[in-house]
Amino acid sequence: MIRVRVYCRYLDKEDKEIGDPYESFTYPEYIVNCPKREGTRKIGLSVSKKGEFVPLPIIDRMSKELKYELSMCVATIYGDEPKWLLFIEMIEHFKLQGVQHFYIHIHNASNYDLKVINDYVRTGEVEIHYLIERDQRTDNHWHMVNIADCLIWSRGDSKWTIFADLDERIIMTNYTGTILDYVRDIKNESIAGIQFRQQWVLKTELMPEKYINDRQIDSWMPTHRFHNSSGIGAVGHTAKCIIDSSKVFIMWVHSVTEFFPGKGYELYKLTPEEGLVRHYRDQSLGEWGRKWLNSTLKFGPLRKTDYPAKYLGKLTENVKRRAKYVYGNKFD
Repeated sequence: MIRVRVYCRYLDKEDKEIGDPYESFTYPEYIVNCPKREGTRKIGLSVSKKGEFVPLPIIDRMSKELKYELSMCVATIYGDEPKWLLFIEMIEHFKLQGVQHFYIHIHNASNYDLKVINDYVRTGEVEIHYLIERDQRTDNHWHMVNIADCLIWSRGDSKWTIFADLDERIIMTNYTGTILDYVRDIKNESIAGIQFRQQWVLKTELMPEKYINDRQIDSWMPTHRFHNSSGIGAVGHTAKCIIDSSKVFIMWVHSVTEFFPGKGYELYKLTPEEGLVRHYRDQSLGEWGRKWLNSTLKFGPLRKTDYPAKYLGKLTENVKRRAKYVYGNKFD
């Protein structure tokens, strides 16, 4: 969907079309530039000049003040594995690292998982975007739509934005502060993003379907249960990034595709001594273990590693509190 011709269609407050359709095209992928047109209240796209289109209300995003210092774009939620515990642990981990807001894109999720997702919406930490267009793409390819869309949502909202998956826990290593502390220390305006190398923590069981009690949380939180780990991946190999979206024009899963031109922006690549991604990668889903495990062994033999002890107690306490609040009502 790059450089596909489409037409911008403008409606006024009475839903009457304003002027002739404007011919544009998709670039970056899934994104269309439609110039401003006075009096517009809704805007839509059509594939032909007079074709059908669905008008959507314009959202005013002209505010010059950022809402957040650090936010997170979470990879699209889909698939059959129960997500409730992964989701709570992910949110609570990154909150401890200073994340103030989460953009969540959902392709499909169970009603049980949505209970806790919606509870985070209730408390103001999460906003949801549903990917319900009837495009023909496999579930994992909704990730690319999620990245393109979330880059736009975060631009003008947040100074720094993490792009990571539900099963990834980014940590600072020898640096003693949080992720938020680290990005606050970046003074070089040419740095548009930072990139973390990856270590795979082998997840060998699917998550439990439903909440039972605190003991279950102690036993099944990925940060408690899984420790068998790969060596650290090479620079750029399935890495993850935190970026300033005002400086990044096109984002990809593992790196920046294109910066805004003319400023000499660059991506700073952290050493493992500075920071790391702990990726609790399930071995059965997508046959990952069969397809990819051997290739990770070139980075060194498997070894036992642990989630940082200085965060584990508070993380566990926060996960238990949220799980019990959402799922611990005996009358449900």
